[in-house]
Amino acid sequence: MREADRRAIEELGIPGFTLMEVAGRAVAEEAMFMLDEEDPGITICLCGKGNNGGDGFVAARVLHQAGIDVDVYLTSDPENLVGNAKAHFDLLEQIVAKEDGLRILRSDELDSLDSLSGGDLYIDALLGTGISNQIREPVAGVIDWLNQQTVPVLAVDLPSGLDADTGRVLGTAVRADVTITMAAIKSGLLVGDGPDYAGAVLVAEIGIPHHILDEVSTDDGRMRLCQREYVTALLPARARKAHKYATGPTIVIGGSENFTGAPVLAATAAARIGSGYVGVVCPDEIAPILSEKLTEIPVAPLRRNGANWNVEQMISDLGNRWVKAKSLLIGPGLGRNPVAKELVVEVLKQASMPVVIDADGLFALIGEKEFVRSNAHGKWIFTPHSGEFELLSKNGDRSINESPIRAARAFATEWNVIVLLKGMPSVTAAPNGDVIINDTGNPAAATAGSGDVLSGMVAGLLAQGLSPLEAATAGIHIGGALADKYALEHSMSSMMAGDLLAMIPDFLTHPD
Repeated sequence: MREADRRAIEELGIPGFTLMEVAGRAVAEEAMFMLDEEDPGITICLCGKGNNGGDGFVAARVLHQAGIDVDVYLTSDPENLVGNAKAHFDLLEQIVAKEDGLRILRSDELDSLDSLSGGDLYIDALLGTGISNQIREPVAGVIDWLNQQTVPVLAVDLPSGLDADTGRVLGTAVRADVTITMAAIKSGLLVGDGPDYAGAVLVAEIGIPHHILDEVSTDDGRMRLCQREYVTALLPARARKAHKYATGPTIVIGGSENFTGAPVLAATAAARIGSGYVGVVCPDEIAPILSEKLTEIPVAPLRRNGANWNVEQMISDLGNRWVKAKSLLIGPGLGRNPVAKELVVEVLKQASMPVVIDADGLFALIGEKEFVRSNAHGKWIFTPHSGEFELLSKNGDRSINESPIRAARAFATEWNVIVLLKGMPSVTAAPNGDVIINDTGNPAAATAGSGDVLSGMVAGLLAQGLSPLEAATAGIHIGGALADKYALEHSMSSMMAGDLLAMIPDFLTHPD
C-alpha cells in the first residue's frame, strides 16, 4: 500500500491531499450508516498525528457538514502535525472558528478521558499501518478507555494497536465494530488477532487506479485473498472425450492397523472432487478391510521386504497406474514408526508426479529439509496443521503465533515446496514467496478426518491438471466452504468428516 500510494502521487500526480479527502469521506459515509438517522447524537473522532489522523479530520468535517455534532479529540500537540494531515487540520480549525457543532479537544485541555463519554459513535483514527512497536502512552490509555465504552466503534484503515502485517496486538488494540480499510485489505485484518479486533471489514475505493494496485502486487512475494470467484474459475470442466486416465489417476498411500479410515476418507474425497481414477495402496494386512470399505476404488497391498516395505514391488504391482498417475498422496493414517519414515522417503525418491504429503507423511520428513529441498522442485504440497508445522520447523524461528504468513512463506522458500498451513485462516505459500490467504472455514472443521478429506481433494484437483499452488488453494477453499455450509444448517460441533464428503457433489454443481 505504501508503494501504491507513492506511485499514485509521484507518477500520476494525484495529490496526497486528495487521496486523504476521499478516504475521510468514505469513513464519514460509513459513520452515517452506523448512526441513527433520526437521532444521530454526537460522534467523537479520536485522532493521532499521522495520516490516519488526517483521515479522521476529513471525516469529522464531512460529518459536521451533514449536520452531525462532532468532537475531535487530538492526542498530540497540533505543532506535531505535518503534511496533508496538517493541511486538513488547518481547514478543520477554520470551520471550528466560525461554526457551531464542531469542536477540537486537546489532550492537555481535558481533566480526564471521561470528558469524552457520551458519544453515540467513536471513530478510531489514532494510529496507522506503520506501527510495529508496543503502543505507548498517551495513546495506550486512550485505547484502553475506548474499549470500555459500550457504543459502536469505527476504525480507520485498521484498529489502532494492531500490526498491519501480522495481526498481532501491540500491547493493546482497539476493538472495533467496523473497520473501513483503504484501497485493499491489510493482511493483519485477516490473520492473528485481526479478525477478533476488526469487526466487519469494508474496503473503500480512494482513487488509486486499479492498474497500480495490480502492478505492485504481481512481483514474487505477492499476497492475495482467495475468494469464491477465483476458485470457481479453477474448477476443471470434463471434456466431451474425457476418460478416467485423462482426469486421473490419483494414488493414495496410507493406512495402518490402527488407522484404516484415513486413506478411505482421502481416496473418496479425491474421487468426489473429480479424479476419474483413484487407487489406494495400503499395508497388506489391512487391504481386505479397505477393499470392503472402498467398493468403487481399487486397493493394492503394500508388501514387506524383510522388516521394510517393498517400494519396488509396489511400483511394479501398480504398473501403468504408477506411470500414468497425475498425483500422489502419501501419509494419511500411515503411522509414525521408523519403517513408515523409510517408506515415505523411498516413495518420494521414485515419484515424478506432483505429490501431496499429509499427516504421518509430514512426520516422516522431520529433519529432512535438504532431501526435500533437492527433490521437491516446487511440486510437493505440504498440508500441516500448526503442531505438525512446528515439528517440521523445530529450529524455532518459524513461529506461527508471531505471523503465520511470514512462517509459511519462509518455510515454502527454504524447503522448496507449496505449504498449506491449516488454521483460521489457512495460509498457502509458494517457494517464490507468493501467499494466498483463504476466506472460508469455521471451527466445525476441527474434527477428526477433515484433514484427510482436504488432502484427498487437493490430490484429486492436482490429478485434473491444476498446478500445485492452485490445487492447494482451491482445496482449502472448498473444504472451508463446505464447513461454512454445514454450519448454516447444523451445530458446528456435530460435523464429522463424512459430512464434508457428502456435500462435495452439491458444491461442484452449484459452486456460485
